[in-house]
Amino acid sequence: MNRILIWVAIIALICLIAALAVSGLVSCGDVGDSLRSFDEDVHSATSSLATLSVQNKGRIKPLDSLAREKIQDIFGERTFDGLNPTLVLLSWALRPDDWSPKPIIKLESGASKDLLEFSEFQSATHISPDELSERLPSGRGGMAMIHGGSKYLRRLQRRLMLFKALQGDLRIFPRPGSDGWMKLGSDESYEIAGAREAYELLSGSLENLDRAGYTEAARRLYGAVPMAESELFAPRWRIILEVYSNRLGTFWVLAFLYLAISLTYAVGQVIGRESLLRVAQIALYPTCVVHLIAIVARGIIAEKVMASNSYEYILVMTFVTAIGSMVLTSRFKQPVYSLIGAVLSGVGLTATLLSPLSETVSQLPPVLKSSWMTIHVGAAALSYGVLYLAFGTSIAFLLVRERHLPGLRSELFSTNLRLIRLGFFLLGLGIITGAIWADRAWGRYWGWDPKESWSLITWLIYGIYLHLVLCLSKKRHRTILVVVAVLGFVAVFFTFIGVNYLLSGLHSYG
Repeated sequence: MNRILIWVAIIALICLIAALAVSGLVSCGDVGDSLRSFDEDVHSATSSLATLSVQNKGRIKPLDSLAREKIQDIFGERTFDGLNPTLVLLSWALRPDDWSPKPIIKLESGASKDLLEFSEFQSATHISPDELSERLPSGRGGMAMIHGGSKYLRRLQRRLMLFKALQGDLRIFPRPGSDGWMKLGSDESYEIAGAREAYELLSGSLENLDRAGYTEAARRLYGAVPMAESELFAPRWRIILEVYSNRLGTFWVLAFLYLAISLTYAVGQVIGRESLLRVAQIALYPTCVVHLIAIVARGIIAEKVMASNSYEYILVMTFVTAIGSMVLTSRFKQPVYSLIGAVLSGVGLTATLLSPLSETVSQLPPVLKSSWMTIHVGAAALSYGVLYLAFGTSIAFLLVRERHLPGLRSELFSTNLRLIRLGFFLLGLGIITGAIWADRAWGRYWGWDPKESWSLITWLIYGIYLHLVLCLSKKRHRTILVVVAVLGFVAVFFTFIGVNYLLSGLHSYG
């Protein structure tokens, strides 16, 4: 058992290091000391600009959120050399000629480099917009080559186009009596008092890195936005909530906490320190509270029910897993469930945050706006969380040896069975409510869409497991049953993630 716990500690430590490295503590890029010093000096002014509302992709969001999304889309990292994202976006958008010669566009793979004969870029991670413009095929034939060719070429072209269109994304002036917004620096926006002066002063101060000019420009721009037209803006408190949520990186903090709890528990068990075990178990409670607050905050920011895409599903699923582990620990007085829940939640969050899954808060497509979504998504997310916890107990059952911990294997098997029964019911409820919702949205209950088909396959695998429990009642058959349970979660994982990336269908947004 100690050997298993040592491996748990090693895995948790590796995940901790990876999370810290990618969450912004390791910077990427080289912008020079002058801009970094400028960023520090104008921090207050930039923080003020970060709270300005912008209209983008049908949503009213803070400029801070738009900046983070564009840096991720173009540079391919969550931060740009540790600089304030709002300052980076304004500099890119208002002074594009200054940045066009610099390597700020992400090069993903060797495939994209080979296709464009980037022999000198084989070890590079980024390319400049100027260099990329020269190497991408041009004209109608070139565009056809890009769209009909490699996905890497299409991504490169998309990043280049996003960079060139940045100024058009700075829509901070709403038109009175209209849903349309005007971009910063457009002729229309100059009708607003002080808009021209603010734009010119802001652009000039970014060119010369003029601290006083930038601060004054921020003050003028903030004053030029017609805040009185409140019906066109999101509530101020929600904009501030989103900005603070962005800055805190709550889900990174949660991943760190869950992994730290796992590490504390494993070390405490190995060295026999009861105090460490108590600390780990107690720490799981406030961590789950923070997790719940973070989910509710994101739902308020997005103005929708959570779990409308894969990223949000995992946020909810890991919360359900952590809560479930706490309930099991409280009921059976067995702290191993807390360890399982902390490891699963920590690894699940870390893998999600390190993955290509988008953190962007997006609006729901019209087809998803239904009261049935709450029921369907709620049942599906709960079932995934319960079955994820069942997967953890299955792995623990396979790792634990009866001679080392007598009785634990039997308890893990019994718990696994209870969890799968609950998950089977919830997954079935999710399938039924999804069929009703599909009839309302698409005019049919069932269409053998890949997500629908694989949900049914998953449900049937767990149904087979429950049937085998009745047939294979002897103790020596338990390992076979647990292996079937593990295969069931493999099907869950493919239904949840694999279908979205490998198969196309109506649930491609899921």
